[in-house]
Amino acid sequence: MHSNGGLVALAVVGFAVGSLIVGVAAAPLIVNLLAGSGEAADIRIVPNAQTAAEPFVPGNFTAVRDTSGRVTVTWFNGDSNDHTVTSDSGAFASPLLRAGARFSFTFTQAGIYPYHCEPHPNMKGTVVVT
Repeated sequence: MHSNGGLVALAVVGFAVGSLIVGVAAAPLIVNLLAGSGEAADIRIVPNAQTAAEPFVPGNFTAVRDTSGRVTVTWFNGDSNDHTVTSDSGAFASPLLRAGARFSFTFTQAGIYPYHCEPHPNMKGTVVVT
């Protein structure tokens, strides 16, 4: 009689070592993806935004809806001052965004959405949803 135990053990060890190598090779990619997502935003509120020529960057942002008819836009407050993102039509309004805070809104209708900052009404931007 021949035993296949050695062959099975070799296969298990080979699988474990192979998985370890793949895991180690993929780890930097996963870390980079997670690190890159830390400040993901479509629109940034720039430092000293209330006096900047373009307080929201980009000032005119185009968002394309997916097959479900939705698109989410995220704003990031990169300023040390508090700001809001408030639709001129009342379609959306953020709370007061402290430095480093984010606000996201999911659009379901195509259209042009002008918005402003409540404490600084001279800060204006536009989202165009297609």
